[in-house]
Amino acid sequence: MKRVLLAMALLLLTSAAWAEDEALPLAGLYSDMYFNHTRGSLLGVEIFVIPSRDGYHVLFQGAGGRAEVPVLVPAAVENNRIEFTLPERDGYGGKFTGVFEQEELVGSFQPAQINHVTDTWEFRLRRKMSYWQ
Repeated sequence: MKRVLLAMALLLLTSAAWAEDEALPLAGLYSDMYFNHTRGSLLGVEIFVIPSRDGYHVLFQGAGGRAEVPVLVPAAVENNRIEFTLPERDGYGGKFTGVFEQEELVGSFQPAQINHVTDTWEFRLRRKMSYWQ
């Protein structure tokens, strides 16, 4: 009986560790933030995708001239897709929908919002270190 319980406990621990490992490839920081010396301003977006026991969360910071206040929100992740909604505030807000493609996150906001880096509606954020590092 002890062996059966021990085997069940090991199976549960192994499957829990496997589930966390499956989440890790999507977790990380995606950014196009940079300082534009010509304009003398900080531009771009950083999205830090963070797994937790309660699912995914996103730490979001945008900059359209200067850094906005970062915000932490829950995110829905399914396969290679992510969705999260930023509250109404100065800067970016609304629903973001994106797709993880190799080493980048590609997506857009609804209602449509301009990407200050590319002057398009699309956000193409490379997986890399934070601008702040």
